[in-house]
Amino acid sequence: RKDFSTLVGVDVTNSEVVFTMRCNQYSITRFARAVAYILLYMFPNSVLVPERNYTGLPVCEIIAENMGQSRIYHDIKDGQLGVSMVHHLREIMYGDVLRVSVIEQGHMIHDHTITDEIAGLITTKDGRIDHKQSGGHDDTLIAYLYCRWFIMFCKTKGRYIDSIFFNSTITKIDMSSEQAAYDYLMGNKGAAMTLNESYKQ
Repeated sequence: RKDFSTLVGVDVTNSEVVFTMRCNQYSITRFARAVAYILLYMFPNSVLVPERNYTGLPVCEIIAENMGQSRIYHDIKDGQLGVSMVHHLREIMYGDVLRVSVIEQGHMIHDHTITDEIAGLITTKDGRIDHKQSGGHDDTLIAYLYCRWFIMFCKTKGRYIDSIFFNSTITKIDMSSEQAAYDYLMGNKGAAMTLNESYKQ
């Protein structure tokens, strides 16, 4: 079983998932450059909320080299790029964030990989919520939950995206045509994107 590197984009105004990316064949460098391109040219008003783990940090550094650091989340305590999945944060992610996201925003997820990973979660003998060890994944779900954590709990999100974008009323947009969807995405007012870097060499 090989983990995936994932990127999820969520509209901060209504928590709608606007895109997902999932791969496990790119090198760290190639994946990071792809993410930087997406942020620079497809979603220029977005902020990246990356997971800071043993491979996530070098990926963040490559992205920063390509687009700067101003749109990459910095930890409020140590100022480093990304969010560290410490024990208490994991409890929040798989507790309040997941529960509210499913109950109140489940209809805005749209992505079958995220919903499949939610459905595949189990509770281990020690009470930990996790994916099945045999054939299970939660890489895309984790990326989504980071976005939702940023929207729901991040105290410094105002530094990255104008507060007017949060909890605003959205005019219903006709997404029936491919062009209308493209125009909407290209003119997005703000998106939280999160990177779950699980590439294993």
